[in-house]
Amino acid sequence: MTCLRPINIVEGKQHYQTIGVLMNIDLPAELIERVHQKAKLNRRMSDADVIRRALDSLDWFEQELVAIEEGISAWRAGEVQDFTEFDREFRHQNGIAFGD
Repeated sequence: MTCLRPINIVEGKQHYQTIGVLMNIDLPAELIERVHQKAKLNRRMSDADVIRRALDSLDWFEQELVAIEEGISAWRAGEVQDFTEFDREFRHQNGIAFGD
């Protein structure tokens, strides 16, 4: 696991520091301001936490998009099951009572 030190934003440049590594990223002022504002909303969050959370959200979004694309591909290939049949099997396997 890489440990990140708090991010410093100076004169429009983003600075990340990991163990022995410094990374500079040029960001538009509007993005820097958005990061600062998000961090201010939750005083326990650093700028690095805001960026980490944004990247985690992007990862989740991309995974969901892949799952949707796989579902569409399965549907197009005819690899689908009638919902009523699926529901009946699922309820039976999991001991869930059938509704009216």
